[in-house]
Amino acid sequence: MRCGADGVIAAKRLSLRSFEQLSTVGIQLGTAPLAGLYFRHLTFDDVRNVIRDAILKHGVTEIDTAPWYGRGRAELDIGAVLPGLRRLTGRGVVSSASPGDAMAAASVVGAVAAAAPCCSPLASDDLSNSSISIYTKVGRYCARRSQLTAFEQEPGRVDPTDHCYQREPDRDVAPDVVCVHDYTAEGIRKSWEQSKHRLGATVGAQVVGLRLHDAESPDRLAEAMAPGGGLDELVAMRRRGDIRRIGLGMNDPGSILKILAHAEEVAASHVE
Repeated sequence: MRCGADGVIAAKRLSLRSFEQLSTVGIQLGTAPLAGLYFRHLTFDDVRNVIRDAILKHGVTEIDTAPWYGRGRAELDIGAVLPGLRRLTGRGVVSSASPGDAMAAASVVGAVAAAAPCCSPLASDDLSNSSISIYTKVGRYCARRSQLTAFEQEPGRVDPTDHCYQREPDRDVAPDVVCVHDYTAEGIRKSWEQSKHRLGATVGAQVVGLRLHDAESPDRLAEAMAPGGGLDELVAMRRRGDIRRIGLGMNDPGSILKILAHAEEVAASHVE
């Protein structure tokens, strides 16, 4: 669900009956808003409490993230929050801070979770390395603007805008960090290695799926679908057992259909 402030208000007014069909597939906590992509006035405490509430109070057991979300911020926060959940009780956590953005994000998570019968509160004793599944994305990796290579400086490689909430001081995401689009096999591997580093060894082991992210433009599609390109690399990673699932994190149905038509092997590999 993508929404700004108006979208959050509209979501509150929606009938939740439409979410009942999710009971057989579960729901995922998307971390784009928590990294500042839509809600800018957040602190780490706000983010930590929303994640804890979603898991411990509402029973959400799947998390979706990406390097693009906060230029690595979302993955860093997931890696910092999840290891501490086993030390909590099953009562859930209420944020001590209450900025409007954090409350709006938490209310949508809670409302949707409450509508799905599959989601029930988890006690801390229920948590293990295998109880939370994480999906992250590939197609972008992070780099310092001052250290970009000639390849990375090609037109269209670097996103023109950067969205990230900032801690004071922020020692994790430097001000000149940018996201670079790279849908080659090497770019896919680099993106995945960076994600594992940000998540940490324990949380990184909970990643079950990689999703090709925002490959909608003709240039990105061509790079991803080229022989030996990013799409072939994802299939190879799944075959090697490096990752259990591969999928697409894209918004344009036409581009998705092109990928599926071009690569029957990917379609057979449970593209989500």
